[in-house]
Amino acid sequence: MRKVLLLSYAVALGFFCGCGQNTGNELDNYDALAAVPSAKYLAVYEQDTAWLSLIKKGPKVEGNLRFKYSNGIRQQGTFKGLFRGDTLFADYHYKGQNGQWQRNPIALLKTGGQLQMGVGQREFAWGRTYFTKNVPIDFEKGRFVFVKKD
Repeated sequence: MRKVLLLSYAVALGFFCGCGQNTGNELDNYDALAAVPSAKYLAVYEQDTAWLSLIKKGPKVEGNLRFKYSNGIRQQGTFKGLFRGDTLFADYHYKGQNGQWQRNPIALLKTGGQLQMGVGQREFAWGRTYFTKNVPIDFEKGRFVFVKKD
């Protein structure tokens, strides 16, 4: 009886998974891509963890980014940006510890199947934070190296 139930479950699961296959028509609509991330990443630095999921169509990228720090601080938000060469430059929009929404720039360097978060000098202008122009972003100092996950 147990084997019959397991077999029935496996057949039903295969049927439902097969129904969600992409026919290719959705690729023309960027909003349809927002429903399913095209890549998921995980980064661990000491006892801090970060999760990243992104959707890419051409140079445009958007996704979700979460941080869980060992001191109990958690950040979760969305980002939108563009790839310029092998580097993703995006605005990360998240709710801070004080409950107010904040926006910070992020830069991720793509090397192989990894994304290395960079550290750069920032400045505040026109109500937003930007990376300072003509000051290079240091990807060696970045704590988080995102590894692609299935």
